[in-house]
Amino acid sequence: MDAALQRSNGRLAVPAIEIPGALPDHRDLRAVVAEFFCLHNRLVRVSPHTTIEESDDHVSTSSSLRKQRPITTDPAEAFAARPVTHDEVLEGFRDVHPRAKAIIHHGKDWKAWVTCDRDPIERWVDGRAVLLGDAAHPMLQYFAQGACMALEDAVWLAELLGDTPDAVEQALEKYRQVRLLRTARVQLQARELGTHVYHPAGVHALLRNQFMRETSLEQFCDRLAWLYGSPFP
Repeated sequence: MDAALQRSNGRLAVPAIEIPGALPDHRDLRAVVAEFFCLHNRLVRVSPHTTIEESDDHVSTSSSLRKQRPITTDPAEAFAARPVTHDEVLEGFRDVHPRAKAIIHHGKDWKAWVTCDRDPIERWVDGRAVLLGDAAHPMLQYFAQGACMALEDAVWLAELLGDTPDAVEQALEKYRQVRLLRTARVQLQARELGTHVYHPAGVHALLRNQFMRETSLEQFCDRLAWLYGSPFP
């Protein structure tokens, strides 16, 4: 993605480039995702077993990674990864349970990346070339839908090309039309989740807490039906 078009949300993700050796042999850690995301300037391990704890001013499972990226006007430099030490990563997770924290000791070459997306765009097709996945609609992690949207793109693209193999350009344009608004909605609502659910503070956080308490499970599921229902006719 062109660095000048990227939109930073001001937070960091800190993935480990390598996770060598065996992970702790415990049933709660079998489905580990070796990547860590930032939650209210706090790093969070994202896995099926992540526990989100609520307080008056933030939703978090860990402490702050306090070292910040230096200010720069160069887009390429602003979005480049910077190395972080093992101790910095441990500091970010000092409040995490020791069993989960043990995963960090298996990581090497930690780097901090700015998390960013891009505004939705209409042009995905150029002749017989077409974009899909993050190339077409990069999004923040809060909906956990980046890979899902890419898979949906691939299925739609394969189906439409299979239906009209002699009309490739028309099939590509149809694919763009079918996918544009759904992926744009996920992009934009992922931003809003970050702003209003994961990272609010003060009265904003209190409002979030009230809203979550007053939302029933049925209401919550109804509001997400558009996302988790089948995207195919």
